[in-house]
Amino acid sequence: MNFNNYEIIDGFIYNLNNIVKLFNNDVNVYGPNTTVNYLGGIYPNLTTFSQIIPIIEEIYPDDFILFEINTSLLIKENIVNLLSFTNYAFEIKDNIIKTKVFGSTDETIQFFDKLKSNEIVKFCVCTSKIIADYYSNNGYIISKISLNLLSMFSFNYLFRIGFNESKNINLLNLREIISTSYYRSKNKDSTFPNEYYYKPSEIIKSWQIPYLPLNNDIYKSVQLNFQNLKDFISMNNKIVYKSPFFPYLSNFYNTDYAFQNVYDALTVNPPAQLQANDTGKLYYSTNFINFKNYLDGYLYIVALNHNSSNVSITSNIQIYQAPNFTPIDNGTLLTGPDFPSTDLTYYPIPSIVNNTTPTYNIFCYSCKNLNSKGINEVIMIERLEYSLANFYHPNNVLYQGTGYCYIFEEPLTSELSYLKEKYNIDIQYIVL
Repeated sequence: MNFNNYEIIDGFIYNLNNIVKLFNNDVNVYGPNTTVNYLGGIYPNLTTFSQIIPIIEEIYPDDFILFEINTSLLIKENIVNLLSFTNYAFEIKDNIIKTKVFGSTDETIQFFDKLKSNEIVKFCVCTSKIIADYYSNNGYIISKISLNLLSMFSFNYLFRIGFNESKNINLLNLREIISTSYYRSKNKDSTFPNEYYYKPSEIIKSWQIPYLPLNNDIYKSVQLNFQNLKDFISMNNKIVYKSPFFPYLSNFYNTDYAFQNVYDALTVNPPAQLQANDTGKLYYSTNFINFKNYLDGYLYIVALNHNSSNVSITSNIQIYQAPNFTPIDNGTLLTGPDFPSTDLTYYPIPSIVNNTTPTYNIFCYSCKNLNSKGINEVIMIERLEYSLANFYHPNNVLYQGTGYCYIFEEPLTSELSYLKEKYNIDIQYIVL
């Protein structure tokens, strides 16, 4: 490596959630998962902003970014139970209408094992295989960007960080924990022939293969009961509207596949907006649900604890106000257990003994209450977070255990009493 060919720009990491709080609710915050904190990065004289999101307008083929994470400080404080990194192609450039795709360029880097080890974790974001080989040989994890994206997109990245519920959540001095430097090539053009830079097919081929759920007696029993529960509710004659959860965004783009990365997003025109997807999760989305005409109705959401059937570590449903993907108040529905503390031997898998999250869940909102708060249309995203086997989503977007949404013309009473008797079900009535 000839570092004389680079301008080195030291950056800093900051809590993006704090920036979001400075803006009013009209800001499109790109579908955040409110169960985690988001960290962004700024490089002086290089980073610009698209509303609240820090972006790099142009990456040259031989540019690269280095990161170091001092996990010993995280272990010492013992407040963090989740840390991951995803690099994104953010916004299509040079179009008459710019589209904020916000799709991942490579699989998410998980740090589950690193949160229990006392070490400096190092990784490198780059397009050049030459640079990747150099840093890989020096102990760095590599996060890749394909060459074809550089002329099309602006870029950004997100760290996701979660906290133990039992701890006082005061974000540590991030500059002591995560350091980063951007190496800006003095040459805008490729130094090497194109074959020395990553192509989409090479990146996709390098990803870990997610495993299917273990098809054992527990899985079969929980899935059968949940399907019977949904069938029972679906036959009710009080229903005025219903929507399943579809493989992520496929219900909006007339496709038969889920959108899981920027390369999927580019298969439709205009490109699909992925809202900062995380390749560690399997996402499902409802249709847009409008209840202007059902002011006296009731919105019910039926959901499974996917951990209870050995599918994922945890899960949740997030309700967003349509069409701008702003999360509504009291719209985070926890359907799975939290990650345990890292000092427990079974981390990150929640203990079955201590898992008090119900297997089956029903959440109810009054349409009148929603409308009184200025919310008359929503979309919901269900997340299955981290496979129990290898921390990547189950490789099955046609998974049948997803939730269902209904609008009823009047509240359910006797039906819910029956379900309480028959199933291990939790019913929550939520007010905004």
